[in-house]
Amino acid sequence: MYLQFIFYNTFYLLCILWCVHETKSSSPPFVALSVNIMAFICDVILIGILWDDHYYGYRTRFVISLIATLVNLFLRILTSIIIYRILLKRKQLENSVYDMTSVTRDLTNYLNISPKTTTTTTSVTQIQQMSSNNTQRTIEISGD
Repeated sequence: MYLQFIFYNTFYLLCILWCVHETKSSSPPFVALSVNIMAFICDVILIGILWDDHYYGYRTRFVISLIATLVNLFLRILTSIIIYRILLKRKQLENSVYDMTSVTRDLTNYLNISPKTTTTTTSVTQIQQMSSNNTQRTIEISGD
């Protein structure tokens, strides 16, 4: 009778297990949060659909199931907040790991130990002239 609850709660549980297993990525908490929000919406819809008086003989069992579902709705709000905080922490961790601007800034400061070093720049036309001179030398050498 309540197989729909079992289906998406099992899927949500698998997402939570994936979230616990994969601690470095922010994808598992995002998926778990998305599934949790969709399960919240499904719970509300199913309460609206199943709140009917045709369960006349099973009234006590239905009220117990309804109370358990309402408690589940409240807990979904709490778990959504917790998963959102985990998602923010993992995003922050990913951004600090993959933030290459700080790495290149530190590397640039390390490489500029002696600021008296001069660098020469070569323009595109100079490179083309050098390559044409090398081609002419190769032709002269092979032509002899």
